[in-house]
Amino acid sequence: DKSGNGNQAIDISLCHYLLGITYIAKENHEKAVASLLLSLEMRKVQFGPNSVECAAVQDKLGKAYGKLREFDKALESLVEALRIRKIELGNDSIDYAHSVFNLSEVHIAMEKYSQAFNCLNEAIRVFDMFPDEAGSLLLDAVVMKGDSLFQLKDYPASVAVFQEAVEMFSHFSQSYGESVATLYYKLGLACSKMNAYEEAFASFRQCIRVFSEDLGPDHLRVGDVMYDVGKLVYSHGEHGSAEKSMECFKEVMRIYSLNKHQNHVRAADVSVQMATIHTDLGEYDEARDALKKALKIYEGGIGEKTSLVGKGLTLQQIGRIHYAKNEFDQALTSFKDALQIFQDTLGEKDMNVSLALSNIGIVHARKSEHEKAVEMCTKALKIRKLHFDDDQDIADSLFNIANILDDWG
Repeated sequence: DKSGNGNQAIDISLCHYLLGITYIAKENHEKAVASLLLSLEMRKVQFGPNSVECAAVQDKLGKAYGKLREFDKALESLVEALRIRKIELGNDSIDYAHSVFNLSEVHIAMEKYSQAFNCLNEAIRVFDMFPDEAGSLLLDAVVMKGDSLFQLKDYPASVAVFQEAVEMFSHFSQSYGESVATLYYKLGLACSKMNAYEEAFASFRQCIRVFSEDLGPDHLRVGDVMYDVGKLVYSHGEHGSAEKSMECFKEVMRIYSLNKHQNHVRAADVSVQMATIHTDLGEYDEARDALKKALKIYEGGIGEKTSLVGKGLTLQQIGRIHYAKNEFDQALTSFKDALQIFQDTLGEKDMNVSLALSNIGIVHARKSEHEKAVEMCTKALKIRKLHFDDDQDIADSLFNIANILDDWG
């Protein structure tokens, strides 16, 4: 009869909906979209297009589209789910908060961090009303809020949010070892951006401690954090920083070798950092050896963005060695090759492009090619001004240009 057919249609639409959720959990998002679209068409007939049943499907559909990076479709579905849920359930409902949270994930994937931040604030407001139902989603939203602030370069605010998240984790009975360690890592990065070195080191120590307890002291994640500690130690510039950072990098290499990652791109990154220290100390042979290792690894992964950028950074370091030895033509070749890689891979406005241009300008100045020197350093300065309003690098660039003009007469 008519009622029975209706019930059968409802059951089938529910099956497609649940199948879509399962596919999302299994990260098979193409099949998730197919199942959810079938469910949506059935539910529109059974319940009407403005029903909460359709909103539930639209919400999951938006999530699946977002994972496929089909952002226009993701936004369309999530905004529709949000519209229906706000009208039918109100903006204090947990389902409304879920849609806002899913919308924030899409904005983050699109690198629209201001919009993500606004969505996360709204999701957190509602999740706070339902601590039992929201569960770990509230924690996720707070951490993602900190991530968005970090990307927006509001480092003090991101530090405050990450500290709040650490406190929240402490109230959970179950273990969140890796999540807590990752949070300490993010906190360390944010502190380092503020030049709050002691706080950064303290956070990284906590991160290493938790990873070591949870995964073992020789796990790759421990090595990755040690790599950042080594960079931070050297950039801090205290007495003995070269030796301390070199110890960190050697420990990273030991961990990577133990895990058979000695030919991985990250191992090449470590070699470049070690070469930087050797170059600064005037140990050019050691620097060249480290850079040869790095270049071999990067060239083995050509086509991958990280490998290309790594090759560019390696060429920069090779150029520095040539420059330090007054081999200006070779230095110019290395810096120009690095510039081409950065422009092709990262775009014309990236800070690595600015650094390469500046290096080229300085070499031209040493060769008394003043017009070319000023041109390169001025281009470098324009890029730096896009990234910073008031920065030591900008002051250094202006000083370099002034020196070149003074020497030019």
